[in-house]
Amino acid sequence: MNHDLRAQLRAVSPQAVREHLLSKGWALTQDLSERFGVLLFSKDDLTLDLPLDPELADFARRMLELLESLAASEAVSVPQLLGELSGPAGDVLSVRVISEATAGGTLPLVDALRVREGVKNLVLAAAHSALSPQPFFPRMTRVEAVNLLNSVHEGQTQRGSFIARFIVPVAPSVGVPLFPELPDAELPFPRRVTTRLMQTLESVRRVRARGEYDPLIGMSGEGVSANLLTALEGMSLTSGPGALELSMRWSRNRAAPPGVLGAVKLSQDALTGLGAVANELKGQAALQNFDVIGYVSHLTRQGEDPTVPGDAVIVPIGGELGELSRIHVNLPPDAYQVALEAHKTGRVVRAVGMLVRRGRRWSLSGVSSLELPPDPNESSAD
Repeated sequence: MNHDLRAQLRAVSPQAVREHLLSKGWALTQDLSERFGVLLFSKDDLTLDLPLDPELADFARRMLELLESLAASEAVSVPQLLGELSGPAGDVLSVRVISEATAGGTLPLVDALRVREGVKNLVLAAAHSALSPQPFFPRMTRVEAVNLLNSVHEGQTQRGSFIARFIVPVAPSVGVPLFPELPDAELPFPRRVTTRLMQTLESVRRVRARGEYDPLIGMSGEGVSANLLTALEGMSLTSGPGALELSMRWSRNRAAPPGVLGAVKLSQDALTGLGAVANELKGQAALQNFDVIGYVSHLTRQGEDPTVPGDAVIVPIGGELGELSRIHVNLPPDAYQVALEAHKTGRVVRAVGMLVRRGRRWSLSGVSSLELPPDPNESSAD
């Protein structure tokens, strides 16, 4: 055993290994911590000895023996298992890019950027669906979703074609059994999101495996949204035919969700055409009580009569706006006067109505009035 490996093994927390064993269904069968400094865990016909004191001379050797047996039972490599146990607890999303171009373990920069941007949007889409399923999210800016995204870390890449890893922190089980039958609402939000993501990916794979597209249009309740489909198609390779395999290693500090597949493989053919389904979902989207804050960029009205309604274009501000760079609004006379004044003075306006997409144009209907809220950009500047 070389010096570097010995140092890595000594750095492994016995508590992290204990959590991992329990989450994988191993049972603590004997506590010999007082006499021999070990805990005995059993599963099926196997027994593992977990050393507890890193200061013992044979700690590294005994930890390696445990990891070798554990890695064999989980069909993973010792370095992979060692990396997971040495890092923070969390659900680990791995994206494996399978193609001839990645056989050497590298990926063209353009494809690498597409993968990372795709993962970002997959997480945001799954988070918004976990909060409130919709066929399309014009702005993926919910605070809970953005905070979750900000907590995600990218882990070290792994060989095997090309594998990028993303760690989603998950709170441990506290005050409940390790394998509870908890309703989704009582699970930590990050676990609800990772579970929803894997379930949705499997739903997409199942539909595309039949060569179909149309069933996806009615599956927003299962997490299928235009945003998620656009993200998946955007992860298509530019370097030739291949496939994407998205897998989840569930956090060591919480039991894996029952009945959820841990890996989904999508061929290049399965990804092709998802953008067309996304466009159909966007075209059907109508969001009640949609709240927009932005600047008035254009105003049109027949003649100069102040009692006549008019049209305005609002340019939204803040967050990831995606396609919502311009929203058309028909305004009653009083609201039009407010818009006219805001346009002259450069103030922001606030409007609430039903957001509807017609072709490539977004409109906010049913707006009865405009407000003049404080400008968020001015507040942040102060």
